[in-house]
Amino acid sequence: IDDMIVDVEDKCILLIAKQQPIAHDLRVIATGFKISTDIERIGDHAFDIAKTVASVKEPLNPDCKRWIEDLGTCAASMVRRAVKAYRDKSVQEADEVRKMDKQMDEIFEHTFYALSDFVTKEGARQKGATQLLFIARFLERIGDHAVNIAEWVIYLETAERIHQKKNRLI
Repeated sequence: IDDMIVDVEDKCILLIAKQQPIAHDLRVIATGFKISTDIERIGDHAFDIAKTVASVKEPLNPDCKRWIEDLGTCAASMVRRAVKAYRDKSVQEADEVRKMDKQMDEIFEHTFYALSDFVTKEGARQKGATQLLFIARFLERIGDHAVNIAEWVIYLETAERIHQKKNRLI
């Protein structure tokens, strides 16, 4: 992913240098820069999730596992839809991704407090739940990057800059 991002950035710089784009063409290039950064960060979070999963040694509590699966499903759907919005140049699809962020935040908040409570009650018997807290946070951040992509799609198509402010749980 990192190599692909460098390639995208190099092509964007080359286009600016050789074509001197204006208006919509310049937004296409700027959006390429910004979205490539979000894709790169999604890849970093996916790598961190894989590393963390590999460190969980004991079997997971079924409830804990389900909470993480719900977050993962939501994050994956958001990323797929954000990329689809970009590919299809769909402001409507991008808006749907932005709306999904509320659901993602609700799932994350529930998961965060449930896992924190589980760790407090179970202590050393469920060390894996502590690792799941990290995974939950990585998944929530993936959702945030999907929203960023959606917002850049809106900018690309409308020239309107939109940025969603969030109140962070952690």
